[in-house]
Amino acid sequence: MLRVREIVLGQNSQWWNMWRLQFFQNKKRVTVGLGRFDESAAQEAKSNIEHLIEMHSKDRPPQKSTSQWLSSLPLDLYERLANSGLVEARVIVEQLRTILAVMRAYIKGRTDWKKPANYKQAVDKRETFLGRNLPLVGLRRGDVERWHRWMVHDIGMSPNTAGQNMYRCRQMMKAAISDELIERNPFLGVKVNLRSDKSKNRFLTNDMANAVLEACPSQE
Repeated sequence: MLRVREIVLGQNSQWWNMWRLQFFQNKKRVTVGLGRFDESAAQEAKSNIEHLIEMHSKDRPPQKSTSQWLSSLPLDLYERLANSGLVEARVIVEQLRTILAVMRAYIKGRTDWKKPANYKQAVDKRETFLGRNLPLVGLRRGDVERWHRWMVHDIGMSPNTAGQNMYRCRQMMKAAISDELIERNPFLGVKVNLRSDKSKNRFLTNDMANAVLEACPSQE
């Protein structure tokens, strides 16, 4: 558990104490000097760094309020946090606020999923359509609707598969709201068709099934 320890330099001033944070990382104690913080600012730092440690263990980006706190820090303090391994360099942190980076980080953290490839495919299609990595807060409902039409009408994807891609991305944006990275889900309210497409179903005779099995290179 992260803990705060106070160090008083010079006169014992009520509002301008020097603070430092100590925590354990890989069984090693790490100390980060915060500098001249009043008590409320030091407690805020403690709370945000505890959140950073928790998200780091889950390989997830920090919530919106913590990201805003990080962006407000002076460069020297931010670099001390980066040197301790709690945060990435500022350029990388900005990248984690993009749509694709947040989605891919979420997929990477869901080790409980049996078929993460389905979600990766949805993000890949999203990237192909966007052609660039938009900021997380820059995605609009109209963009989502155009992406859905593009999948169905431009690249010939079945309405059901396109709908599944929409559903998966909507789920990941819901998680971004829970992490307080965004305040609204642009995928909500967009109508999708999740009905099974039976137009490609074919009846196989025993001879056809046996021929398929014989053509397989291995039992697997």
